[in-house]
Amino acid sequence: MLSWQSFNKTSDIMLASADELYDRITQELILDFKATYGSIRGGLHQFRLSPLIHADTFAERTSYLTNFKAIIDADPSLYSVGLGYANGDYFGAHKINTEFKREKYQVPAESSFIALYLKVSDPEENFETGKLYTIYYDDELNEISRNSGITTQFDPRTRPWYQQATDTPHATKPYLFYDSGLVGLTAMSRTAAPGVVVMFDISLENLSHTISKYQLTPNSEVVLINAEGETFAYKNQSKVVISNTDSSTQQTIKLANLSQLGSDVLTHISKSIEAKEQKLDFE
Repeated sequence: MLSWQSFNKTSDIMLASADELYDRITQELILDFKATYGSIRGGLHQFRLSPLIHADTFAERTSYLTNFKAIIDADPSLYSVGLGYANGDYFGAHKINTEFKREKYQVPAESSFIALYLKVSDPEENFETGKLYTIYYDDELNEISRNSGITTQFDPRTRPWYQQATDTPHATKPYLFYDSGLVGLTAMSRTAAPGVVVMFDISLENLSHTISKYQLTPNSEVVLINAEGETFAYKNQSKVVISNTDSSTQQTIKLANLSQLGSDVLTHISKSIEAKEQKLDFE
C-alpha cells in the first residue's frame, strides 16, 4: 500500500512539474520567435520607403547591397531579400551560408554573397533583357565575377509573394521557392512606389533549428503547426515536406500533418488536437 501510494504521489509530482515546464517552454518559444522574426517587420518597413524602390539601373540598385547585407547578417532566419518591380524587373540577394546554395549557384570559393538581377525592359550595357544574372561578391561586397546570364521565364509578378502583397507586412503560406527545391515562407509588403514589392524569404529549415533547442529529452516532441494541423517546423526537417509525383509526372509538395511525421505519440494526439491553448492529457 505504501509503495502504491508513493508511486502515485511521485507520478503526480512529475506530471505537475512537466506541466509547469512545458508552460514555460511555450512562453519562451513565443518570446524567442518574436525576437527572432520580429525584426523582419521592421526590415520590411525600412525598404518600403527606401530610394531603392525607384532605382531602375544596375548601378543604382547594387548601391543598396550594403542594406541587403546588413539585414541578412542581422537575422540568420532569412534565406534571401528581394524586390519585384512593376515592369517585371527583379533584384535580390542571398548570403552564401549553406552547401546547397554553393552547389546551386556554382559559387566561387572566395564568394560569400550573391546578387540576382533580372532586366526585362530598357536594356543596359552588359545586361540583356530576359536574362537572370548572378553576380558574386566577397564579404566586403567587392565583385568577384558574374555569369553570362540565363534565359528565364521567371517573372516576380506571378509569384505568390507579389500577388498577395498589401500595404501591411504579412506572410504567405508555405510554398516552393523558385528553382530551389526548398519550401518556406515569404514576408512581403507593397512599397511607396506603385507596383514595387519587397520580400524576405524565410526557410522552414531555420524554423526547425529554432524549435530544436526546446527538446528536453531524446523522446520529447516539439512541433510548430498551423490552424489546419500542417507542420511548419519539426526536429527532422526532411519529414516536414512531403513530395508526391502524380500520374502526369507532376511533382506536388505539401506540408506534413502530425500523423505523417513518423511519431506514434504525435499520430495519437493528431486525432484530438485543436489549434487553441490547451493541455492535452493522454495515456
